[in-house]
Amino acid sequence: MAISAACDVLFVYDGPSTDSPLLDEFCGDAIPPMLTSTSNVITIHFVTDASVTKLGWILSWSTEEPECGEDLYGSSGTLQSPNHPEVYDNDHDCEWQITVPADEVANFEITFISFHVEPHGSCIYDFLEIYDGPSRDSPLLGRFCGTSLPPTLHPTNPTVTVWFKTDGSQVHSGWRLSWTTQDDSGTTVIPSTLRPDTSTATTNETRQCGTRQQRSKRIKRAPLLVDVIDPDLKIVGGQNSERGDWPWQIGYLRIQESSYGQVCGGSLISTKWAITAAHCTYGVPLDGSTSMVLAGAYAYLNVNNADSRLYIVSQIINHEDYNDDTYANDISLLKLAGEAVFTTYIQPVCLPTQASQVPVGTTCWITGWGETQAAVTSIMQEATVPIIDNTDCQSWSGLSIEDNMVCAGYKEGGVGSCQGDSGGPLVCESGSSFILQGVTSHGIGCAEPDRPGVYTRMSEFVTWTEETINSTPNEPGLFGLPMTECGTVITSNQIVRLPVDEETQLYENGVECSWTVQPPAGTTETTFSFTGGRFHMEANTATTCFDYLDISKGGSRIVRLCSSVVPEDVIVAGEGSITMNFLSDASIAFEGFAVDISFE
Repeated sequence: MAISAACDVLFVYDGPSTDSPLLDEFCGDAIPPMLTSTSNVITIHFVTDASVTKLGWILSWSTEEPECGEDLYGSSGTLQSPNHPEVYDNDHDCEWQITVPADEVANFEITFISFHVEPHGSCIYDFLEIYDGPSRDSPLLGRFCGTSLPPTLHPTNPTVTVWFKTDGSQVHSGWRLSWTTQDDSGTTVIPSTLRPDTSTATTNETRQCGTRQQRSKRIKRAPLLVDVIDPDLKIVGGQNSERGDWPWQIGYLRIQESSYGQVCGGSLISTKWAITAAHCTYGVPLDGSTSMVLAGAYAYLNVNNADSRLYIVSQIINHEDYNDDTYANDISLLKLAGEAVFTTYIQPVCLPTQASQVPVGTTCWITGWGETQAAVTSIMQEATVPIIDNTDCQSWSGLSIEDNMVCAGYKEGGVGSCQGDSGGPLVCESGSSFILQGVTSHGIGCAEPDRPGVYTRMSEFVTWTEETINSTPNEPGLFGLPMTECGTVITSNQIVRLPVDEETQLYENGVECSWTVQPPAGTTETTFSFTGGRFHMEANTATTCFDYLDISKGGSRIVRLCSSVVPEDVIVAGEGSITMNFLSDASIAFEGFAVDISFE
């Protein structure tokens, strides 16, 4: 359909082509009203003439959440749990039918984008079931719970039934799925999230590494005001970022007794690994017992937001040649005990190619919650800085700049990283992806003239990173032990592990969990030996507990345990029944415990 215009015009059609009904057409500088379509496809057609050019436009769209029982039709679409990505409700029972054209069923495919449903070995608490047919009497394609993305499903019937049911206890962020009948044979699936997309290949991940919302210009709207902010604007101390702009940014937290505080930044590079600076982790226990990672946060230490996740760290690997005097090889890997679930706000950054060089003058981004030297703010800050030649950096600053370091900043100062930003990312855009070119390391002062920031040059450590990750064994100790369902009766030698969230490896707040230990006849003593090398429940003081494990017999408590110190063995005499009862309050959570129970 040929369209001519005497000016520049944006046309919006209610359907898959410009032959579809016209919803409206727009020009000028007034913000158009909200439009509502009647189909699941709209067409946007922008036409310009040969004269005046302006800033153009930016729009967003959303879909109404299907109601329970609503039938969904079409060759493609999405469906999500109620409230997603916020938490779903307790005692929820909802069913949908998805129907695709019968002649397209050969390519019918259902893929999960995100997934977090209360975990259980048999999915008896909260679960999602999908049936290959129009009812729950149809063949079951799968029952799913936990934090791992379910596999891609290939129904054989043009209609599938989706059933989501929850109980009255824990709630999580739920799930989001998409379906399509498009034949993608011949495309390539990229399994690794460590590399940017440099081809037309596709991926089953929600996004590939280093991607975020489009942002060549950011439009900030207020009543009667449209302010265009150039992303390269140099602002002293940086400016507030927008939520979700830097989904790979993490906070590195240190634990002391039963509290924690953020000391550095870092970058998420996969579901299991993050990168920070070695000077942040120097001298810290390498088993991760005093470390945590905060991902998805927008405000400083905002651990209670639905978008953020707090993860237990199971291992810290500092570069073997790190020098705490010169900051040479200032890089460290943090291994998560669980496995991060990627969301809009939690995504990995791309790693560069080994030995590649980011050109001098390239404008890159730094982010973090460090010192601003301006107004106090808890919001993640962002700023742009250019890459500086190492020779100039050394000449200006008087520091020894090695080849495996990279400098960024302005000769006149005014913008740069500061205390608290250490370990955080220096990212540079390449195509549609952001590449981790630097790890915030050191400098003189903060954003002072002739004092650019010095960063660990990531391209010199990609091989080290990949080889280290690949040579690290699976989770040892506590995190490799299976969890024991609450209410289990123990009648033989067994290791009991407190149930925790599979993603974060933290126990839930506000829960009570009990086990009954029934010694066999003739038992003279039962030994409780705490195992796995880790033990942590929130303590109040040296003698009182917020979260605790009680071991009792005959209604009398034998011992109450909490804190981060692995307890001595507890030995209980006789054959009588013994109760273990765990209780947590509504505040701080840790990894809990595992105990080896044996009878003699």
